[in-house]
Amino acid sequence: MTRTQPKRLTRQGSWRSAALAAATLATLATTPAQAQSPAQGPTQGPTPLSITPLATRTPTEITTSARQHGFTGTDPQYRKAIVHPVTTYRVRYRTTTPQGTPTTASGLLAVPVTGKGERPRPLPTVLHTHGSMTFKGRAPSVAPQGPDGTAAQVYAAGGRAVLVPDYLGLGESPDRHPFMHQQSAVSATLDLLEAVRSLRQFRLSDDTYVTGFSQGGHVAMAVGRAVASGAVRHARLSGLRTGSGPYDLEHAELPSMADGSVPGRAAVILIAYVLTAHKNLHTPPLYTDPAEVFRAPYAARVESLFDGTHKEEEIIPQLPATLQELLTPAWYANLAHPTGNFLRAIRSIDTTCAWRPNLPVTLYSATGDHESVIANTRSCARQLKAHGTRHVTLVDQGPTTNHFGVFQHSMLDVALHFPRT
Repeated sequence: MTRTQPKRLTRQGSWRSAALAAATLATLATTPAQAQSPAQGPTQGPTPLSITPLATRTPTEITTSARQHGFTGTDPQYRKAIVHPVTTYRVRYRTTTPQGTPTTASGLLAVPVTGKGERPRPLPTVLHTHGSMTFKGRAPSVAPQGPDGTAAQVYAAGGRAVLVPDYLGLGESPDRHPFMHQQSAVSATLDLLEAVRSLRQFRLSDDTYVTGFSQGGHVAMAVGRAVASGAVRHARLSGLRTGSGPYDLEHAELPSMADGSVPGRAAVILIAYVLTAHKNLHTPPLYTDPAEVFRAPYAARVESLFDGTHKEEEIIPQLPATLQELLTPAWYANLAHPTGNFLRAIRSIDTTCAWRPNLPVTLYSATGDHESVIANTRSCARQLKAHGTRHVTLVDQGPTTNHFGVFQHSMLDVALHFPRT
């Protein structure tokens, strides 16, 4: 996944009573579908602090970008998926930290452009949750031409409103990213949805489709559950397709690290990211002194490496090649057989598939994925079926497809299966 909780907080946090800044939209030469008046209507939740137009791109430009990122598909498939030009925006909005205190976050909004004079229509919504990253500047709303921003534009070009949260601590969020903390990732996603729904500029239908890859696959399953449970008014879960998420750390991912199925450097960056991010998210803390967990010299630097200012390619040379070199003997043993507060932390992460979607679910993975191993996806499928989900399809893209390749080979399939307008 190097590519790229506590109880669920109430949706009625104290910050809702604060006066929120009115959003303004610059006039564009082209008109996004649903663009109406910048006036603010009655809201049911957060409103944006700001919404900044980024770019408008043609179907040809979107197709070229998608192919440059390696998203596979035939020319007829691309022509079928990508119909409209797309305008992108950066949205800043209020949300909450894992501790429940007010903060701000950012996300990407992509909407199709219609011809002048076309009657605006409510757009189906796609929530796309992105994969693992360590650098704030690579978040989708800051780097909209990256893989996730490009995928969002492909989805929007089919006639949908697409929202991509940057997550807490990434993009323009001031916080440290709580990597793999599902509750705050869900809150950041749903608060973005509610903020956009509060605007008259964009009319969204109730139909809400959820997708995501890698870390975003894990988040997407949790977001799907929240939408299905009615967490956002006027949002109805209408489709769920996720790719290569770390759905089962305890029984799939950690054992694969211990037996070497996950390569050393991939395991090192994942474990270092999880441990430093979750240090203070549980009671008692996972550790108080990094030297309790990490060997020298890494204990002195590991926390600062994941502060959001370092790219993955800058972090990797600063860490060792194996978990044995990274962790103290006690903590290395704890990976193979988690106990105590670490086990509780892992189990708080491993709940995203423990529910019953009342619609078909598609899970993409590959036996060639040696970062988020396919055992995660098989475990998710078993959990969904055990909870009564009738139709779960696991798409194995084979032994020659690596972790990021799962996203590359599945993105256009998602775009073609979610209804287009």
